[in-house]
Amino acid sequence: MWGFSILFFLAASLLAISVLLCRHIWVRIPIAIVFVLIPTLTWYLYSPVHRGPPSVMKSIDRTSINNHDVRNWADTVHCTPQHILKPNSTQLVATAVNNANQIRVVGGGHSWSPLICSDDTVISLENICNEPLWHNDSTVTFDAGCFIQDVQQILLEKNKQLHGYGAIQYQTLAGGFMTALHGAQFNNFASNVVELDAILANGTDIHIKEDIDTWRGSMGLLGIVHKMRIRIHPSKSILVTERSVTLEEAVEAMYNVTLEAMDVKTIWGSTEDVYHLRVFSNPIEEPIKLKHDMYMEAFLHDNVFMPALLVGSRILRHLPIAKLYYPEFYQHRESIMDAWYTYPEFGFKNAAYSISLPKCLETIRKIRQIAKPYLVTVEFRKLILAPGLLTWVTEPSCIVDLSFVDAQISHFDQKMQAFHMKIENIVQQVNGSAHWGKFYASNYSKLNIQGLEQFKQIRTTYDPSGKFLNPITSEIMLGQQMKKRYPSSAIELRAQTWRFTLYISFISIIFLSCWPKANKRQKRVFTNQIYM
Repeated sequence: MWGFSILFFLAASLLAISVLLCRHIWVRIPIAIVFVLIPTLTWYLYSPVHRGPPSVMKSIDRTSINNHDVRNWADTVHCTPQHILKPNSTQLVATAVNNANQIRVVGGGHSWSPLICSDDTVISLENICNEPLWHNDSTVTFDAGCFIQDVQQILLEKNKQLHGYGAIQYQTLAGGFMTALHGAQFNNFASNVVELDAILANGTDIHIKEDIDTWRGSMGLLGIVHKMRIRIHPSKSILVTERSVTLEEAVEAMYNVTLEAMDVKTIWGSTEDVYHLRVFSNPIEEPIKLKHDMYMEAFLHDNVFMPALLVGSRILRHLPIAKLYYPEFYQHRESIMDAWYTYPEFGFKNAAYSISLPKCLETIRKIRQIAKPYLVTVEFRKLILAPGLLTWVTEPSCIVDLSFVDAQISHFDQKMQAFHMKIENIVQQVNGSAHWGKFYASNYSKLNIQGLEQFKQIRTTYDPSGKFLNPITSEIMLGQQMKKRYPSSAIELRAQTWRFTLYISFISIIFLSCWPKANKRQKRVFTNQIYM
């Protein structure tokens, strides 16, 4: 990645000094290069979009634990607990639970709500990922601390794979199970888990089978899951058909029962909408390999698209970005995993809402009107059911993912928060629900979770002392409202500093390029004046 960065810097420097080269003003060239270097170093060392450790690439897999700091990879949540533990055995996990007053588990950090944080203890199971136990051709038991992308590679060696995972596979199995992970397929990941082993608040290790539905999507509130028996499926390739459609055509595709999966993406601005529909069909069981080399795309996202948003989102919202970016029609066959794999983006808070399929079209139209003045990335998917007492999907629904990316706008956090609160009011009016593992702006009393009261009673039997609670889950379970749910974004805190360095550097380079150079006569007069 440093190679990409150096080449990018050299290209930017060459562009900056092009006029000076043409005018043969050699002495000003080093100065112009310094003015290119200043905003570049500021972007990396004092990033206006990511408060984590300095790095060239942020849209690649990042650890959730950095020294004494715990943060999600989107950099929207962070905390500094008293203890950060990485045990390498279940016995040490039980010891950690017994010794802690409050304990939370962090996996890949694929959550936009503060689920991973604790003032006392945060534990990671990343060092507990042993060889799987193969039961038959349809189920296998893995340690729950294994990352999905690693599990996929193991399964592919036997022409098997998981189902229900999302586009970002840098997540642990336990994290995907606990946070209702879903992807382009019509059933979520947790629905494929049939048994599990977990450590309770009193340190005992129990096996869960009959009561597993209570644990699905339980957000780590019942215990620490350390083993999971999962249904596996034959590896296969699928036919991917991509085309530009209207909103009506996009919603209509959700009723197509012959599809293997589908999703719709677009970027809302003030221009005419163009929706990019991808349908996955005609699966063929065959050996496949997981490729997903997207480093170049991730680099361009980090170092071109993100800076463009910070200095030009007000302009970009008036451009037909979706129409320019997405193809009119494209068809190809590839592995089912590569078909919807993407790199983990950062900096923005992502929210997801479920809306009953019959109400989907009209609700999206209402949401679109709220988004009209801004720049918003959008994704629609279909989910038939997300099993579990805390489920946010109880019937066939469209899932609407939104990210407010109008990064140039003043008071970014305030306007982003107000935007989502308006959306959440619309969702509430149609009896929709929100994924509370993602960003949620409103009071949690508005969450539409049908099994919440029953879950609260069960939770107290598993964890009577509230050892697995933290501020965000205490707000939902006990009604104890957090003082501040989300920290200020890097965009809110740092963007002005970076913009200032960029603008000053740009103006200085223009000045150096346009300022008349001294001719030889002027130089001789100036020299004579010095000697006189």
